Amino acid sequence: MKALTSEVARDGMLSYQLFGDGLTLNHYNYMVMPYLKKGTLLDLLLKPYLSNDLKYHLCAQAALAVSALFEAGLCHKDLKPDNIVLLDDNQEHALLGLIDFGFCIDNATFTIDKRGTPCYAPPEAFKGKAELIDPTKFDVFMLGTLMITVLFRDTPFSFVNKDN
Repeated sequence: MKALTSEVARDGMLSYQLFGDGLTLNHYNYMVMPYLKKGTLLDLLLKPYLSNDLKYHLCAQAALAVSALFEAGLCHKDLKPDNIVLLDDNQEHALLGLIDFGFCIDNATFTIDKRGTPCYAPPEAFKGKAELIDPTKFDVFMLGTLMITVLFRDTPFSFVNKDN
């Protein structure tokens, strides 16, 4: 189980002490996380109208979240609207948070692991051969795809090969 420590969570949010990787309590595996009743970025994007100011703010918030991860020496590797949550009720100045650190790795480690959501992943994720990739470039590409999704309510490759 992976969780951000309080040192990485710079925004004053509570961090939750977890049992640790592979440990159990009373012979049961547990995953503990706060209830996030405000929903995900995807839920917000499904609303009928979002102002351009809000869209720009959401893009900036997402970029700040990825920047904080990079500063902490981490890469998410699965950035998408489903993995970004709303942390407050103020829609016009929404505070976003990242969740689902299942693919998260050290950003200094080049990897052949190309897991992630296909419609947000960079083209090198689809190369057949195993070659080392820089995980920061993976996250930057996914961030750009996420921003396109926020601004245009569609992924950049949604129309590729629809006619073929």
